[in-house]
Amino acid sequence: MMVKRSFLASAATAALLSAFFLFAPAAIPAQEIQIPEFPELAALENGKGAGHWYYVARKIETSGTSADPGFGMDLDFAYYLAFHFGAETEAKESGRALVRRAEAKGDAAGTANLARQWIAYFGADWDIYAALYRSAMAAGDYDYALASLETMAKALPSTAKSKTSELSHYRFSALAAKGITTWTAEASANIDRAAMDSWIAKSLRLASESGALEPAKAALARMRVDFFALRYDAAAAGALEAKEYLRSPGVPRHLISEAGRAFIALSRDPGRTAAGVDFFASFFPETTDGMAAILEKSGRAAGTWVAAFYLARFWAVAGKPTDAAILFLGLTDNAPSPGDADSALWYWLDLTMKAIGSKSFEELGSVRSLELAALSEASGRWKNPAFFDDIVDTYDRNLLKGKFWDDAVALFTLLGARLSPGMATRLLYQSARLVESGRAGLGSAGSGYLSPQEYSQAAYERILGLSSSEEFYKTMAAWRLRREPPFLASMPDLSGDGHEGKATMPSAAAGSGNGAIALFGNYLDYELDDLAASLAARYLGSSDKELVVRLAFELSAAGQHYMALRLARDAVSRGMGERYPQLYGLVYPKAWNDIVARGAAIPDIPEALAYGLIRSESVFDPKAVSYAGAVGLAQLMPATAAETAKGLKMASYSLTNPDMLARFGRKPMRAMFAYNAGPSRMTAWNRESGELPDDILLDAIHLAQPRQYAKNIIQATLAYAKIHYGIDPLAMLDYLVEGTSLPEEPQEPEATEDAVAPIDPMDPLSALRGHGETPE
Repeated sequence: MMVKRSFLASAATAALLSAFFLFAPAAIPAQEIQIPEFPELAALENGKGAGHWYYVARKIETSGTSADPGFGMDLDFAYYLAFHFGAETEAKESGRALVRRAEAKGDAAGTANLARQWIAYFGADWDIYAALYRSAMAAGDYDYALASLETMAKALPSTAKSKTSELSHYRFSALAAKGITTWTAEASANIDRAAMDSWIAKSLRLASESGALEPAKAALARMRVDFFALRYDAAAAGALEAKEYLRSPGVPRHLISEAGRAFIALSRDPGRTAAGVDFFASFFPETTDGMAAILEKSGRAAGTWVAAFYLARFWAVAGKPTDAAILFLGLTDNAPSPGDADSALWYWLDLTMKAIGSKSFEELGSVRSLELAALSEASGRWKNPAFFDDIVDTYDRNLLKGKFWDDAVALFTLLGARLSPGMATRLLYQSARLVESGRAGLGSAGSGYLSPQEYSQAAYERILGLSSSEEFYKTMAAWRLRREPPFLASMPDLSGDGHEGKATMPSAAAGSGNGAIALFGNYLDYELDDLAASLAARYLGSSDKELVVRLAFELSAAGQHYMALRLARDAVSRGMGERYPQLYGLVYPKAWNDIVARGAAIPDIPEALAYGLIRSESVFDPKAVSYAGAVGLAQLMPATAAETAKGLKMASYSLTNPDMLARFGRKPMRAMFAYNAGPSRMTAWNRESGELPDDILLDAIHLAQPRQYAKNIIQATLAYAKIHYGIDPLAMLDYLVEGTSLPEEPQEPEATEDAVAPIDPMDPLSALRGHGETPE
């Protein structure tokens, strides 16, 4: 039965305070309580209630200062006021804070008392029960810890079912602390389990250290735990100790795979490579030098196939690429699954392409022809073409870099139907642009029946008609056809109707999310913006879409643009953009407008581009730090900034600086590449492939990050141009890709005649049939 709490609803009185301190939980040592003077407590009557102290305490605690909440009280006492006398929402959060703080201090008794009181006030809660369990473990009361777990599971059966591995680890830990080892059989059953999580890993570690497992099994448990924790050196050592177990019939294949991946991670060390060869050769002791025998044995079970696969990988690293390629190709035919077949085929193709590229084949014909033949051979075998995109991508980029543009068109013509949808779209657009610009001929794709314009227009139509086409290439195809890019169709123009940013605030449905709205609003009122954003994030995907919209607008008004963007995007994706068109203004926010406007106030450089850059880099999270160490809204790497500023003799660096644009022919896309990858790299790319149109130069760049970076900025800039500035997207694309000046006034998209729809460049023969011709 839930205990009814007292709430301070009227003037604080000395009697009430006396009663409070008389019945305060034992977790508060009397000597630590600082009783405030009675007159100052009148602040509780200023319409804020006792919950006020929760927000004050959180603000002080999250700021990292040692400030006093007020009236000489400490933080714990402020939380206690809100816990016992505040409204339920603040009381719950205050109680959680008190439990957290007591546990952090190592106060097991205080943690237990607070946790029990929280549960008595508000009912069962997983995190509070977990804290109660930990306090019992810290106090050495293992029987109480086990009893609390039973209560926890009965009170929260659904949560217990979803957190089975966590609950099991708690139980194993308590039993182990009591000196009981019977639980190790249950825990060690997870050794063969394919899916691991952190709780299973902790239980396996506990079992491996219990002394109750046989040595090989304990070593295997350690291998799995160390592999899960990315400790590959220790994992490889565990695999060597458990080698006999791993070689036994019927061992799960993922155990052999984890051993192989651990050794591979260490293969830069020649000694480790030799150890890997020996380890996997031991799976085939009687057939070490017999390729056919290895292939025959590898086809008997998935585990031995995996061992042969890793043996081939180590041969490749150890200087035996020919043997490795032969083994990989053989493994494609007896693979246990289509995915396995593709994995072996990928390594065969990779080794083959490298071998062709590293030797002179003048006497055998063109190196490019041999590479294309290898790709064609592999494409007839592969199951999932996307698995091979990286190899196709490398070959295509080498063609562009070497100016073999006819071969680039031939690549699509030969493999188009067998490529992944994403790669096929890219190569189709690339072929159309090369043909349209006169850099490549149609060859067999045209067979003399299609003009370059007909071929390219049909290609663009095909891209727009395919649901699998990447949105960027749909945008570029629409640009070439002088049409509005499809992704902009649903976006409103908020620039000239006078209502930009003046959305009607939706109200939450009755009884839905009211507690969240109240807590959220108070967080904002007390300038606890990070807590407000964290709370709002819980409602991403909420069935109460009106609540999601409301939270998005509230966060935007408070300057929390990153979380507002996420919520608005969630709402738009679920159809709320039509009802609240201003949501698009939150998905593409004009945040910190004065600062951005000053930074972009340069002739011929649109403000929309500056916003597109910031959104693509940091999603308007000023605290963003990329994996590479780039910081801030514009995510500029310090080294890139220093290099650029030095090269341009600038005190600082910006994508929108006219000197940067001038350095690369006033081409915004090239400035984007330089901004992301560094000016020196862009200078090299410019020298190698500068005569290509920028939308094709993008595909010639060997680094994936600047390629995707430019795509993201272009899409975001187009959205900003339409939503906030009313700029024609075709004019903006002309500027971004070709460097042409933007018109002074927005223009309507140009009307165009219908393109030649029946021509299908994905199938050149059907294109010919579309013209009434029958190929010989």
